[in-house]
Amino acid sequence: MKNILILRAFLVVVMALFAVSVMAGVFVDWRGGFHVTYPDDWRVVPYSEVSSFLEEQGLDVISIDYDVVLAEKEAQPFQSGAYVFVALHETGALSARQIDSVLKSVAEVQFLSISEETLDGSTSLTKDKLIFDRKRQAAASYSNIKTATTDKAYLEIRKFYEKGVALFLCYAPQERFSEVKAVFLNLLETFSTRNLKEMAPKEDLKIVDPATRVRLASPTTETEPPAAGQGEGKDSGSKSIYIVILAIIIAGTVLVIRLKKRITQSGRDR
Repeated sequence: MKNILILRAFLVVVMALFAVSVMAGVFVDWRGGFHVTYPDDWRVVPYSEVSSFLEEQGLDVISIDYDVVLAEKEAQPFQSGAYVFVALHETGALSARQIDSVLKSVAEVQFLSISEETLDGSTSLTKDKLIFDRKRQAAASYSNIKTATTDKAYLEIRKFYEKGVALFLCYAPQERFSEVKAVFLNLLETFSTRNLKEMAPKEDLKIVDPATRVRLASPTTETEPPAAGQGEGKDSGSKSIYIVILAIIIAGTVLVIRLKKRITQSGRDR
């Protein structure tokens, strides 16, 4: 009887692992040295599609240092549904004190209080706090971006690890945020720096390099960028939203520069 129970438990685990492998895709960020898992009904958005959209917003594609955009397959154009910009701040590993300094700076800029909590699907996200999960070495803040033409929920996730800070800028129509919140937070749950080659899809064995985006942006991919005005177009992704993306990435870079200066100055003072 005991052996039967053990066998059943083993089969349940195997089936669960099989289900995960079938139900999910993996994005490997070679520059960042990590990988994350996303649902099988999501996709990696071609650079050409993202570039076309950002250019419509009047933004310089090359200056926005992101590594990938993940989005729902059904959303055409991608910005009409839920999606995530993945970016990286290469600072090297930060100490606990340095992480606290970064969080304090972010909270001050965004007028938030810092709350230490566990970040998972059950976490209550409110507009007034920056949640820090010390065990996972990650922070998240939630806000709403509302204009005359759009109403977006915005979740910003920072993951501190040995190479620096991985940044996940998550967007969704406000009315669907509770539905996709778990997908966003699962990026943090599945974040790993191990076994990159084993986890990478065969067709994905290439390095993410912002300098190659001009070449990648040429219309040679299977998915063509949406024409101007097609679908929800600029209505679902107004300039203000993408200015926020740019501002956050720049703000993060500024914080990194300030942090490096503090570290250098403290070393001289000693």
